[in-house]
Amino acid sequence: MQRTHSIVETLITYTAIIVLALGAATACSTDVRLGGRDSTEPSGDAGPASDSTASADSTTQPDALPSADSTPADDAAATSPSWRKLTAPTSETLTAVWGSGPNDVYVVGRRKTILRYDGKTWSPQPWVAPTAADALAVWGSGPSDVYVVGTWGTLLHFDGTSWTHIDPGLTVLPDVVRFESVWGTGPNDVYVAGYWSGFQGGTPLFIAIAYHFDGTSWSEYKLQTATVHPMFHGIAGASSKDMVIVGNPRIVSGGPLSFVSLIIENDGNAWSMSEPKDFEVRHGLNAVHVGQQRAFVAGDQGLVATRAGGPGNPWTHEPTPVTITMFGIWASADGSAAYAVGQSGTLLERDSTNGSWSNRGALGSSEDLWGVWGSASDDVYAVGGNGLVLHFGRAP
Repeated sequence: MQRTHSIVETLITYTAIIVLALGAATACSTDVRLGGRDSTEPSGDAGPASDSTASADSTTQPDALPSADSTPADDAAATSPSWRKLTAPTSETLTAVWGSGPNDVYVVGRRKTILRYDGKTWSPQPWVAPTAADALAVWGSGPSDVYVVGTWGTLLHFDGTSWTHIDPGLTVLPDVVRFESVWGTGPNDVYVAGYWSGFQGGTPLFIAIAYHFDGTSWSEYKLQTATVHPMFHGIAGASSKDMVIVGNPRIVSGGPLSFVSLIIENDGNAWSMSEPKDFEVRHGLNAVHVGQQRAFVAGDQGLVATRAGGPGNPWTHEPTPVTITMFGIWASADGSAAYAVGQSGTLLERDSTNGSWSNRGALGSSEDLWGVWGSASDDVYAVGGNGLVLHFGRAP
């Protein structure tokens, strides 16, 4: 990943426009959410949290789903995929899920939580980082190449036999670093993204950071200007010629922080800003999924947007029935299934025929859902607060 002046110049112009647009905006809530996966809950470091400003009536009633212990009426129903709750051996908030296949699934979460699931049994994984941090994201290129990232600059790697802790060459103290996303095209092309936070003259300061692994060593990519302090919340791609980073630049203009959208795309040659045309720029973006045919982003106030084709094509807003924060999004390779998850048990499902979204709910749970991933359209996991794991698939 290489730094380019064009991004900085574009951001400065982009920021100036946004500052003018936001000049008359009201002050943000005092419960400021410092990024897609920050928390107001107590822990060794700020981790995932619900937004206390979201009310129970801020979303539509979810469509009915069978309960975890419901009995199918006939054999056909018994073999049809459905949503069920799985019992994970933890009560911690679970923040992300990924797997190398249907029988090799990793779930990570707060307070050193890493769980591996083989389709029948959960196996807690050792925590080898030097601090008791929160795990915020997980990804791998295969069963012998898995990464977990999180607070306190946590970067862990599993080689199929053992876990190791990695220092990618941090230039600031690890206690101010939050890695919120990890993705790659393969074992020799891996990215982690997040931000570090501090204060400058009494003003909160947020600086986006990303690191790249080329199979031999890690190198840093950092984007920073005098007026824009972005935070990277998600990175994903379909290939080295189609990568997307999302986040929130923070506009500091003598008052409370303001949220705006950030989408940066890479077509294999350079990173460039993408300016969404038809949805509010004040919506922060927390998650991204990039498929071969379509990409999705999700964020604040129920925002979901999609882009057909590759980098440079326009992003289009797809209305959802909710106005609360979305934290995760995933779609199947063929585009037949797409899900977005968020606060208060929100589980949105996309109708691929018309692009509409409906709230399926979390089997009666009001826990925040933080991550969603699937190996196929009929094998999908969603994870969230209080050890909640939901699985869409056929009954064992």
